[in-house]
Amino acid sequence: MPGKGTKLAHGMTFVEVLIATVVVSVAATGVLSYGYHGVCQRRIARAYSLSTRVGHFLLEDWKGNGGSIFYARAVDGTPNPLELDMGFEYIEDTYEVDEVTKMFSIKCVYELTIDGIPMRITLSRPLGYMRLIPLTVTVRWHTKISNSPVEDTDPAVVLATNARIDQAGG
Repeated sequence: MPGKGTKLAHGMTFVEVLIATVVVSVAATGVLSYGYHGVCQRRIARAYSLSTRVGHFLLEDWKGNGGSIFYARAVDGTPNPLELDMGFEYIEDTYEVDEVTKMFSIKCVYELTIDGIPMRITLSRPLGYMRLIPLTVTVRWHTKISNSPVEDTDPAVVLATNARIDQAGG
């Protein structure tokens, strides 16, 4: 007689359960790593955005002061980034000679932390008298978005403009 003695299996076998567990584990791991990658990319985008805003703000403020060398060097009694009350810390200034033009330039370094992102800001301009002064602001942050020191190999945003010497008190 057909159908007698045959039994239909109900439920899942042990092998099917193992395969389903492995598939779900792999999918969950992929989703978690994708979420982590998304968070990291969002933090990097935030660092780019903040560094661009800070650099643009400094350029406009510096340009409004006629590109004064005293602004970059944070000389007391003159407008400078320290007086903006944004948390800038003056680190150092260095003088360099451009090999092509043989002109001296000054580079002044500041540090700033915004939203837990440490940044190193370098203000630079050539020394000497000129009617149109090129101003450059370079903002760097650590690639890991951590509290470790910012290095020269870390990503940077470089912004530049020109200021007339008679634009302000410069």
